[in-house]
Amino acid sequence: MAFKKYGDYMLLYLGNRLTVVVSSATAAEQIMRTHDLTFANRPSLRFINKIFYNSNDVAFTSYALILGLCKKVQKEVRSIVKSCTRVTEDDLENLNYLKAVIKETLRLHPPGPLLIFRESSKDVKMKNMSLVQIQRILPERFLNNSSSVDYKGHHFQFIPFGAGRRGCPGLAYAVVNVELVLANLVNEFDWKLPNGSRRRDIRCDESSGIVVGRRNPLMVIATPTLPLSCY
Repeated sequence: MAFKKYGDYMLLYLGNRLTVVVSSATAAEQIMRTHDLTFANRPSLRFINKIFYNSNDVAFTSYALILGLCKKVQKEVRSIVKSCTRVTEDDLENLNYLKAVIKETLRLHPPGPLLIFRESSKDVKMKNMSLVQIQRILPERFLNNSSSVDYKGHHFQFIPFGAGRRGCPGLAYAVVNVELVLANLVNEFDWKLPNGSRRRDIRCDESSGIVVGRRNPLMVIATPTLPLSCY
């Protein structure tokens, strides 16, 4: 990991822009909480101005799942949701393991691994620290004493949506939609790999870019489990 080799902060140039990259929870907290107002601005970039209406959109305006988990998720969802009914928002509060799987997915594969650039409006000093990163796929980590750790911008070791004044304004909408869609998919279908593929054949490589996705599509076969009248 970069922070193990270079520390909490790395100073580098992105084009002609001198840029500080932070890679630890404490460093992120310094940027997004302690000095949140200082770093609330976005830098003025030519390509951003052309794409995002001269930087007048919400994101850039100046501040002036692994298949091996599917069965466990299905068991939880189907034990709570009655037969031939859709998962509703009222059901979501009881789907703790599904929420843990979503959290673990966001921890391992955040859609925006490098959050949108911030620009400092004055000189600041920030504290250093060391952080050991856990790489095992383990949704259960969010079901024990660490279950209070969330992605809503209060825990800086886990910020896939950013934090502070420039955190993602669509967080609540996105999370509810992911939970509802995933819960209904695992409730209404059984899933298997095609053509004799095995779980160990699944690749989780990511594509490159500011927003990342799977490099290779996930091919699975969905088999309906409810009566046709339910669909």
